[in-house]
Amino acid sequence: EDVKVMRVKYGPYEKSPMHSHGWLAGVHLTDAKARFTPKSGKGEIRDIKAGDVGLGESEIHTVEIMTDIDWETILVEFKKEYPGDISELKRNATIVDPKHYSVEIENDRARIVRVKYGPNAKSVMHQHNPGVVIFLNSTKHKLINEDGSIVNADFKSGDVLWADAATHEGINLENKPIDIVFVFFFLFFFVPGTYSIASGTSFLCNLPLQMLKIVEYEPKNSLECVRSSSSGKCKKKIFFFWKKIFFFW
Repeated sequence: EDVKVMRVKYGPYEKSPMHSHGWLAGVHLTDAKARFTPKSGKGEIRDIKAGDVGLGESEIHTVEIMTDIDWETILVEFKKEYPGDISELKRNATIVDPKHYSVEIENDRARIVRVKYGPNAKSVMHQHNPGVVIFLNSTKHKLINEDGSIVNADFKSGDVLWADAATHEGINLENKPIDIVFVFFFLFFFVPGTYSIASGTSFLCNLPLQMLKIVEYEPKNSLECVRSSSSGKCKKKIFFFWKKIFFFW
């Protein structure tokens, strides 16, 4: 319900009909050279390598493969907000274990984290928010949860799964590296309307869906400018009673 994961396959020199995508993350499983032509008609040729990742806005286009090899990619479309708790992590994997977890790319909707373990490598205890996991090679590994429970995992290259928020450490059980991509969400939507944010206080928001997370409050009147991620210009001003607010722009 929260995301749509698509496995896309094109044959040699194949061309798609005109089609549309919502906001998405792409994780490419094979090499490719393809022409992407939007509805406006001005095409762009992209050289794609296996393991490349990207985040993109909604668009309408055709795709034409320009080589004699098959192309396979995973697309993760963001359908709506994650209904669970999107919390600020105290043991964010990219901070407490940067040797194995690094931010590859992010925008106002999601963050892509690259995960690399060497042969028989072990991580420290760390946290993840919920998201989609894509395996770029086959792996056998063990996850030790914070409560001591153990999960043994065996995945093939190209496997995809949804993972809920977790606190654990990982162990590579094989004598070869692990290469994984996580697509994490850090957005929280407010629908236009009036919202109670603390006892006796509220704010009025007549904006389109905005990406923000209210974390902590106190009765303090403040005028805040909500800025567009694309233009950097002030879109609208709204009054908040706030102590701390996270904007994901």
